[in-house]
Amino acid sequence: LEVRGTVPEPARWQSAWTELVERHAALRTAFFSGADDQVLWRTVDAEELAASISFSVDYCDSLHEARERIGARSSAPFLLTESPLARAGLVQVAEGGEETLFWFTLHHAVADGLSARIVQEEMHALLLDGALQPAPNGIARASQAEQQYLASGLAVRDREWWRDKLDPLTTDGGEAFHEFPADHHRPAIPSGESVTPIVEQLDAVALAALTRLARTQQV
Repeated sequence: LEVRGTVPEPARWQSAWTELVERHAALRTAFFSGADDQVLWRTVDAEELAASISFSVDYCDSLHEARERIGARSSAPFLLTESPLARAGLVQVAEGGEETLFWFTLHHAVADGLSARIVQEEMHALLLDGALQPAPNGIARASQAEQQYLASGLAVRDREWWRDKLDPLTTDGGEAFHEFPADHHRPAIPSGESVTPIVEQLDAVALAALTRLARTQQV
């Protein structure tokens, strides 16, 4: 995310990110195996986790270098057994008048697309010293709802429905692993070669119509 206007000092960003992680139990949650290979979760107290909340600050000469740095940091794998399952950072770029970029990444085990929007809004509020309402323990609510569902007759019905649909596909003579008709035969060993890209040339009328539509939808 490109930061415009007056940019707070890196220490302010670190403080805001730490407070955000401490606010949300999901970001302080890790997973481990229990009896019978059950996946269990544990939320770490904010005080216990404080030292593990990292916020990187990088300085790059160009936007290209900044993108590579952000890509490397954001794509580094998480350990599901260690919280927080989120990381963030700030990149200050010398090129273009010292542009500043903020990035963050969340593991999908504890967050979704809506969570990303919440992170942006709350980081903005915290940087401006805005007051935020207490955050609910979302992961506890989700876990409780899941346990209630699994103990209900609805879960039994859904399980039977899926078994009726999937079992015939995976047994002898099933269609799950049949070769589907295609223009080219699928090789037994992937070649790793990409297909020829499809390039469409748009005429001026179509391009103008798409531009108007994008502006109307503000995209």
